[in-house]
Amino acid sequence: MSSGDLKGQANEATHASSPSPDAHFASIQRGSDSPSNEHLPSISTPSISRTPISPEELETFPDSDHQYIAKSQHNYVYLPHYVHLNRADPAVKQFIPKLQSHLLSQLHQPNSSGACYNATDSGRHNLVIEHDRIYSHQLLRVNYTTYDVRRGQDIINPSTERCDIMLLAHEDVDEYFSIGSDNTPTERHMFWYARVLGIYHANVVDLRQGVNALPKRMEFLFVRWFGHDPEWSAGWAHRRLEQVGFVPDTDPDAFGFVDPNDVIRACHLIPAFAEGQTNSLLGWSKVARRSGDTADWERYYVNRFADRDMLMRYLGGGIGHRSMYRDARVPSPIPVGPLTESEDDNATVSSQTPSNPGEDGNAHDEETPDSDRDTDRDLEEAEEDCNNF
Repeated sequence: MSSGDLKGQANEATHASSPSPDAHFASIQRGSDSPSNEHLPSISTPSISRTPISPEELETFPDSDHQYIAKSQHNYVYLPHYVHLNRADPAVKQFIPKLQSHLLSQLHQPNSSGACYNATDSGRHNLVIEHDRIYSHQLLRVNYTTYDVRRGQDIINPSTERCDIMLLAHEDVDEYFSIGSDNTPTERHMFWYARVLGIYHANVVDLRQGVNALPKRMEFLFVRWFGHDPEWSAGWAHRRLEQVGFVPDTDPDAFGFVDPNDVIRACHLIPAFAEGQTNSLLGWSKVARRSGDTADWERYYVNRFADRDMLMRYLGGGIGHRSMYRDARVPSPIPVGPLTESEDDNATVSSQTPSNPGEDGNAHDEETPDSDRDTDRDLEEAEEDCNNF
């Protein structure tokens, strides 16, 4: 059959049945020469840029699980090559020994958060990371219970601004606040803060369990730690946000690993722009900074007003936060002391200032008695109604 016959049959089929809207739009896009389109102007379809959806974003997991990291093992990091390639980067210093110590702490003391575990050389030798590979992931999704016993979820992505996390501080203190020498309540540092640089899992074998031990999947985060500024007084009593800054790279614990199960939530850190940026905390680093960044902000403010749930974590008293604290004990709200003389004077002056400086303040004074009489009249009428009822 010739191409002409095929074209003729196609035209007959087109006239026999009315085309669907989708087919009609497709024919316009292709610029066909069919009679139905001969009077239509040519339409150029603009290109629409769509952000590709990662398969990890489409995966679901039970609400009862605290966190979720994808099961994929497509993107792996070969540890000897990774360490050799970044041997000049201060963020990768002692990367493998730190990772081994963290994994051992999670195997033998899973509830210690690695704070008090000292791994020995023999322990590290008995820990085998299968194929010397760790597997990289894009997202960490964390479920949490809000202060009013609702479900919440945060998504951690190291390649975006949503990469800062908060953990419960392990400083062996039982009280939410302490009374200072000036009888002012001072908040404890209830939380630690870190920036997530990578989300990984590894298949680990502990040879102490025997030669027939099976690999165990273990998840961990590679982080850069923030430290509290000891010279900055903050909290409810001081009416200032607390300040944190990156731990200097000269500290051996500036970089480390975190169990995702210890992550409470993502947090919002605001750069202290007035403090500026600095290179003194960390030199050149390809691993610890995003592409194009050459310096770090000197300080960050911890935004405790990011949402209601975040506010209640600092204020205390949230019944939904019971599982976050030691022995499921929710601390009582921290008391806020009275205003100082200077703060009281400022509050008094601001309350006496008229809302519109261009208007005469006496006009407001004249309206006040009328509003008071109206209020008294409403109360009397309400009392009469109650008595009649």
